[in-house]
Amino acid sequence: MSETDEQRVVARAQQGDREAFGLLYDRYVARIYAYAYRQTGEEAVAQDITAVSFEKALSHIGSFSWQGKSVAALLYRIARNEAGRHGAAGNRNGRFPPSNPHHPPPRPAPIATARPGRGGAPFF
Repeated sequence: MSETDEQRVVARAQQGDREAFGLLYDRYVARIYAYAYRQTGEEAVAQDITAVSFEKALSHIGSFSWQGKSVAALLYRIARNEAGRHGAAGNRNGRFPPSNPHHPPPRPAPIATARPGRGGAPFF
């Protein structure tokens, strides 16, 4: 998805188009989950952080203003703040644990209800 395409999808999501937000979810859920998992090292906590990140993004999408940054910046910021609330070690000392390419984070488990017509992909 190009930056222009993402801007259009965000604009649709801001108008209440849940399918458009679903496209953003599909694009970023694995990335946000992997980030949360690297911060916490715990699958369940990473799933919680991922779910809360998308829930908060959905509730604040109307106030999102495009400033040359992808909506991913918003999602990562929310995830970082949530990791801090969960006591992620990296957040307390200002450094995040390094990624380990030999031990990638597990795939995110479904964290929400399935969307009709989307092959059972999770959605809020």
